This record gives sequence, structure tokens and C-alpha cells, in this order.
Amino acid sequence: MTHTVTNIEANKWLVSVSFADEGVQQGTNNTIIGTEEQAHAYAPTLARDFRENHADLFPPPVVEEHDHMEEIV
Repeated sequence: MTHTVTNIEANKWLVSVSFADEGVQQGTNNTIIGTEEQAHAYAPTLARDFRENHADLFPPPVVEEHDHMEEIV
């Protein structure tokens, strides 16, 4: 996940989040009122909400299956 923060006007910021580095071609953005630091701090929340709302775009990690009988022997 990568994010950018762009100043729109005094104390108004556009926070954009991209998941291209994870193979997901969709991203999201939102505007916030506050400081630049607050805008950067908001990016992980925006990303988390997008992941929760679009979970089908983020498949769960592959879990390797082990033969438990080998461990007993």
C-alpha cells in the first residue's frame, strides 16, 4: 500500500491510497480538513476501511498444509 497527500487549499487535503504494489488495481481517496500530519495519519485508516469493504480484492494468504502424521513418528 502506498499513499499520497495533496494540498487542495488551506487546511484541506486529498489523501489517496493505492494498492498497485499488491497487485490490486483499485485504490481510493478522501478529503480531510486538518494539518498535513493529520492527513498522513489518516492514510492507514482509509486503507483499512477499503480492505474491509473490498475484501474480495485481497485474497487471504495461502496456508501450507502439513502432514501431521509425519510429526508424530
